[in-house]
Amino acid sequence: MLSNARWWSVLALTVFPMWSQLQVSGQTPALTTSDEVQLAFTSSGTLRGVSIAGKQLLPSDRIEFNPVSICDVTRSAKFVPAKPTMFNEDADNLVFQAQLPDLAIGVTSRYRTVGRRIDVTLKVHDTKGMDRGLLVRFALPIKALGWQWWDDLETARTVGTKGTFENTRGIREFASLPEWRDKPVLSMGKHSTNFCSVMTGPVGVCYAVPLDQPRVFRTGYDAGRGLFYIVFDVAFVAETLPPGTAEFTFHIYQCDPKWGMRSALDRYYHLFPQFFAKHVSRQGMWMAFSKLSQIDNANEFRFAYQEGASEPGYDDQIGVSSLTYFTHAGMFANIPNYDPRTDPKPTYERQLAAMRRHCKRLTGSDTIFDASGLYDANGKLSIKRASVYGHILAQYNLDPQLPYGTYMLKQIDKTFENFRTRRGGELDGFYYDGITTGVNYRRNHFHDASYPPIWDPVRKKPLLYNFFSSVEFARAVAERLHAANKITMMNGAMGSGFYTAPYLDVMGAETGLHINRSSFNFVRTICWQKPFVTLLKGSFSKLTQDDIAGFMKRCVAYGVFPGFFDWPPSGLGPGSRYWDHPEWFERDRKNHRLYQSLCQQLAEAGWQPLTLARSQNPNLIVERFGNIDDGELFFTVLNDSKKDERTEISIPRSALPAEAMVVDEVSRTWLDDTSLVGERFLIPLVLKPRTLVALHITSKQRLVQSQVQQITNNLRLRRQMATLDPERPALVHWIAYRQGPYACDRIDDRFCMKLVNASGKETCGATQWVMLYQDKPEPLRLRIRFKGATRTRDSVAGMLPLHLNQAKTWSPVLDVLAVDVQRGLS
Repeated sequence: MLSNARWWSVLALTVFPMWSQLQVSGQTPALTTSDEVQLAFTSSGTLRGVSIAGKQLLPSDRIEFNPVSICDVTRSAKFVPAKPTMFNEDADNLVFQAQLPDLAIGVTSRYRTVGRRIDVTLKVHDTKGMDRGLLVRFALPIKALGWQWWDDLETARTVGTKGTFENTRGIREFASLPEWRDKPVLSMGKHSTNFCSVMTGPVGVCYAVPLDQPRVFRTGYDAGRGLFYIVFDVAFVAETLPPGTAEFTFHIYQCDPKWGMRSALDRYYHLFPQFFAKHVSRQGMWMAFSKLSQIDNANEFRFAYQEGASEPGYDDQIGVSSLTYFTHAGMFANIPNYDPRTDPKPTYERQLAAMRRHCKRLTGSDTIFDASGLYDANGKLSIKRASVYGHILAQYNLDPQLPYGTYMLKQIDKTFENFRTRRGGELDGFYYDGITTGVNYRRNHFHDASYPPIWDPVRKKPLLYNFFSSVEFARAVAERLHAANKITMMNGAMGSGFYTAPYLDVMGAETGLHINRSSFNFVRTICWQKPFVTLLKGSFSKLTQDDIAGFMKRCVAYGVFPGFFDWPPSGLGPGSRYWDHPEWFERDRKNHRLYQSLCQQLAEAGWQPLTLARSQNPNLIVERFGNIDDGELFFTVLNDSKKDERTEISIPRSALPAEAMVVDEVSRTWLDDTSLVGERFLIPLVLKPRTLVALHITSKQRLVQSQVQQITNNLRLRRQMATLDPERPALVHWIAYRQGPYACDRIDDRFCMKLVNASGKETCGATQWVMLYQDKPEPLRLRIRFKGATRTRDSVAGMLPLHLNQAKTWSPVLDVLAVDVQRGLS
């Protein structure tokens, strides 16, 4: 064996030519990235230096600080340093091994440089052979008084002399859909909201995790102790492979302190582009269930994704992706002969029997639910009472190695073939309505998990965070569909975790009218340039045209597509869908024409985290789309306040195309009042309340080309609909009856419906929803005018039935000439 001195001498000769170098000073190693992020160690594995671009961040009184420590939470809250007893090296790796005999734990710390980052892998293993929970911490002692801790893209807090700075969430038991707002998060396993954590001062330093290794972790800065830390949760159990072992990887790199988290994200996207690969060919609006064929000039609304695939053949003709619907937020069931309004709470045995019957009805298997259901802390299959969609709700482990995950994967090919043969169109992908989350105390599931269990400090038991099992399922689905040139989409992404992001091609969320800025920042962070789409839920009769326009502006400012759905909770308000009411979408059509096409233009240019532009007014939201290499840039500027706001947008000249001209694509006006001061291009703006400006900056020639392209595209869409629907009746907003459509006719130069059947056994007709909002029941009067061809007025009155759908009760109305419904509607 070589002596230490000789060993380091050989090492220096072998790795010196590499960009990411393992440096040697006597017997003390150091790792340095290509952009001068350095961790230097003593021969005993403690820190000798932490520097970025030559600036030393390690205080002199913290030299020989041990960055790795372990807390056994089953014993105390104390972190014990993992002092190395062995040191090794291979290629550009530093490896330290430590034994903590008092805790019966071994720790291996591996450091590796890869270009502009340092990868750190911590592996812990148990030598005691019993269940217990740990916190595994890595910390850099940095004196950061006056620095900024970044919560998201635009929110930073100044570090003082005390306090802890974190941005964390609790574990969710149910998916983050509007239906689950009354379900609290769980107390264990608080984890970071972002995959990237940033502190900036004279320099910027970042921790980030790989998105293909789900772990429960949190990052933060302890101002009192001066520690920038990352902490992982883990439980030692015998059922993992290997037993009592867990591994965690994270990255350390620098960012530009002038741009904070925006710079950190920009670097992350370029360090790990594989997590953000785009598989969609088109971006646009999200439609949920309503048929596009029943909307006049549907392509004018720039739809791109149809949830539910109600008519894939028609969708194919107008270039909309049809996505089959799967509910992964949970499995609902009804209990036979049970009325939740009057009956006492059903026993657990009765609930379990109902859930087993329902699962068998869906899957054809007697054993899938028992094999794949989650266990609660008492070791029983977890079943919760539900208030919507069913009497009870259960979640399940979607791990592809377990029966339910295997069953669902097998259904994909069957579902695609079924749509192909029965509905006359090709499915384009797979849609999740939320994704199963929850906690799972089931020990025989630990063996199959590709992530470590965590510890419940209250019940003192290990458990799996079941969301991570769903991530494994999402990975398997994405791999299968991408191989077939198909895509994946998920609802509930705005409040979900980021680990699903690499396996989703389209992310969306059901929202209210006012989405907060932190939510927009989160979705842009996890998507980069992948599409994010929304569905607005609300009472659309009570929302005004200005309300809808304001929602569109807020979404478009972030390159997020505004979409529209129904009342919450979904499906329980018959007739409440936005797209079933022409009086709503026709009212908003002009705004759709403007903002949907603009959002499509921005999305195709591509959102960039580094805005490059600065606003004098911090109340305004500024985002950038596009690169200078593309020859054109877009900057959105949003005034979401109730008062006028003035600003001057400043952009480096070097970031703009040559001979740059500026047009506001919202008002379609030239902005001539610009100036060049030094190396800054200045654009003065005055924004009215609730106003969006979209600055399109390019050369005059490129601008003309862009405008011509937009006009040509609009004409193409018009020709497409004229070709596709040449016989579309003028009364298209009356929806054809499912058992037989109506025809179109003209009487006295006015369009009318023609209801014609060749025999008395045939039915034809039309339907239309009307929304009523009344404080008290009142009579409803419907007046219908008709012209019969051969029958008398009296005979037609008995032959033409009209039905009124109130909630879910159908009532026949007999007098079609002057219909009075004497029961009130509320």
